[in-house]
Parts: sequence; C-alpha cells; structure tokens
Amino acid sequence: MQKYAEEYRRILLSKLTRKNAGSKPAEVLEAEKIISKYRKEHKNIELQLSRLESSDCPGSVCPNCFYTRGLSVHLKNSDGNDEEDRFKCPECNHVYTETI
Repeated sequence: MQKYAEEYRRILLSKLTRKNAGSKPAEVLEAEKIISKYRKEHKNIELQLSRLESSDCPGSVCPNCFYTRGLSVHLKNSDGNDEEDRFKCPECNHVYTETI
C-alpha cells in the first residue's frame, strides 16, 4: 500500500503543480475585473456621501466637482443676460444659471 500511496502522491503533486502554475481562466479574470470595478465605485459612493452629509459647497466652486469628485474648481463667468447670471466649470463644463 505504501508504494501505491507514494505513486498517488507524485501524480497528484504533479497535476496540482501544473494547475497552480497555469493562468487563470477567462471567467475568473472577468469576475475579478467586475469585483474591482464594484469596489472602486462603492468607495467613490462612500466618499461622495461623506461630502454630501458633512460639507457645504463654497459659493464660487462647482457643486458637481465638489460633491462628486472632491475638487474645488472655481466657476468662470459665462455669457448671461439681464435676468440671469451664468457660470461654467472649466473642469466638467457644467453650466449653472442663477436668476438675478
């Protein structure tokens, strides 16, 4: 029985060594990408929630950049009219209109 056990051990060791050294299957690689993307998105959501719950956006800063990405980008004056002022963010290009 000892001889059989030793032969079995060598075969199994060889098989598992080859399997362990091989590359991951495509579906495992895809699953890892999906999990990584989920973790990044979830972390970003946590940061956004934290800013939304605890911070007031300064008046001259783009709210989109401030709350979603944590950036303090100052708005630039844009063409408005007699009834409203317009501001544009140089980072995200969002346009804000404020009634005078």
